[in-house]
Amino acid sequence: MVWDKGFLGIVADKEWDAIQAAQRLAVTWSEAKPPFPAADALYDHLRAAPVVKRQVEIEIGAVDAVFAGGGRIVAAEYEWPFQSHASMGPACAVADVRDGEATVWTGSQKPHFTRDGVAATLGMPQDTVRGIWVIGPGSYGRNDAGDAAIDAALLSRAVGKPVRLQGMRSEGHGWDPKGPASLHRARAAFDGDGTIVAYEFVSKGFSRIDTDNNEADPRHSLAGHLRGLTLNALQGFGVPAESYGFANKRTAWETVPPLLDRASPLRTAHLRDPVGPQVHFASESFIDELAVAAGADPVEFRLRYLTAPRDIAVVKAAAERAGWEKRVAGPRDQGRSDVVSGRGIAFVQRSGTVVAAIAVGRDRSAQRQGVAAQMGGRP
Repeated sequence: MVWDKGFLGIVADKEWDAIQAAQRLAVTWSEAKPPFPAADALYDHLRAAPVVKRQVEIEIGAVDAVFAGGGRIVAAEYEWPFQSHASMGPACAVADVRDGEATVWTGSQKPHFTRDGVAATLGMPQDTVRGIWVIGPGSYGRNDAGDAAIDAALLSRAVGKPVRLQGMRSEGHGWDPKGPASLHRARAAFDGDGTIVAYEFVSKGFSRIDTDNNEADPRHSLAGHLRGLTLNALQGFGVPAESYGFANKRTAWETVPPLLDRASPLRTAHLRDPVGPQVHFASESFIDELAVAAGADPVEFRLRYLTAPRDIAVVKAAAERAGWEKRVAGPRDQGRSDVVSGRGIAFVQRSGTVVAAIAVGRDRSAQRQGVAAQMGGRP
């Protein structure tokens, strides 16, 4: 058994022996009652939570004045839950810390940052630590791979032998950094001619970098939290990446405090495409709602307001390849009470790449046809 402040580990010659010992070891932990909201109260918690940081990314015109001036306003709110990285298996790492040197085999996305984190954790110069990448169950975003490597290094130093550490499936799901839960509020004002004259989109959620996007700093590791290092919480979220040219426009994000100040099983970090899925799920869904309110075809409505030539070209290309038939957006197209068919388009910019995708559902078996058009420097 290895004990280092709040870090407790079991090391054995055989994996099954370590598993059995961990299950049988009686540990009395200090009492902790995390102020976690119930699952059905998560979004109420977010609505009421104080804002740690607010950042306005786009501010054009007099948004508040236009909304205050009356007229037709359409508003919506979208909810997004916590999400585990849920790699195909729990993380695994091998560390060999002996004779003033350390070698770590890791499936982390960034083994050079694993090296830095292990060196800082053990108090060793970086040039005495080597990080070697090996294929693992997945590493996009910040999952539990970096934590496994730092845990293994601490255990190897304690026993003076190479240590292979692999979490159980439940541990990978329970303790990996989570994609942040969030709310997304949007509203738009129409003038008498049906033109959007003001638009606002605000995301509010747990920071996507409360746990940073790599393990180079031990303060962002689970072992660091357990060993008493001060949480180095960073603040960040995101806004839609698009070119809708509304005359008065504001996009902003807000972050709320973490649920615990250290070692939380709901510590948050970005998933792959940092907060892109949740932000664009909400923003493009709202654009569809605005198209319905305007009595417009969803493709035509987007083209009416997009300003970047590449964005326009990609949306047109996707519609053409999908054989999009123009029609006014509206209620579900139901031929029979138990059959729902529909179609949809979504568009996004991402790091120099522009993508539009169209999905069409046609029958009860939920078969779907998808078409995407893409322009950019990355596949």
